[in-house]
Amino acid sequence: MVLDLQFAKIQILEHAQDSLPAPGNLELNGLVYEALGENSPQTDQEYLNWLRLQPEKPLPSQPYKQLAKVLRSAGNEDDAVKVLIGKENDELQYGKLNWWNKVWKCILGFTIAYGYRPGRAFAFALGVVVIGSFAFEWGYQNGLIMPTEKDCTPSKALQECINYPNYPKFHPFIYSLDVFLPIIDLRLENSWLPNANNGKIEDKLFHVKSGGWLR
Repeated sequence: MVLDLQFAKIQILEHAQDSLPAPGNLELNGLVYEALGENSPQTDQEYLNWLRLQPEKPLPSQPYKQLAKVLRSAGNEDDAVKVLIGKENDELQYGKLNWWNKVWKCILGFTIAYGYRPGRAFAFALGVVVIGSFAFEWGYQNGLIMPTEKDCTPSKALQECINYPNYPKFHPFIYSLDVFLPIIDLRLENSWLPNANNGKIEDKLFHVKSGGWLR
């Protein structure tokens, strides 16, 4: 049995779990409704399983957006976002995307959930800065990061410039943050730089020294 609700307009959509058709027998594209009935799915996974009963591949996006709209109007913002994320996941799985779009979509999904979880970007950015601070601290302690001022020589004891007492003191976390942020100038990126000619040769194939990899 096929349940065809395409382009229908109703007020309350009631679809209990025991009344759902078999996979591939539900047509929802263009369906518009104002609210969900009490016996309708109650979790985001149940919502997505209902939408995935549609036969078309790739699945049409309108049923996802319609469901998200209804969930938002009912104050269920979190489930609405999960439905929209599910739409992107299904497009990645069933959509006719080339390899580059698939790779880019996977990156967006893993990092910021396709833009629906932008707060994740802060966590990833902080992780990059923290990892960078450890790398730069190691480089500084091993003489791989040098001041850019030619007449400024670093003191190993004081870890600051002897001839320039007001020269910005190296700080690994602030330096990593300064390198990461493209707009804000914390004065360290232009004052200190990994020396590509210093360090041992870490890569015999390309003959790149450790200072070069750090840079």
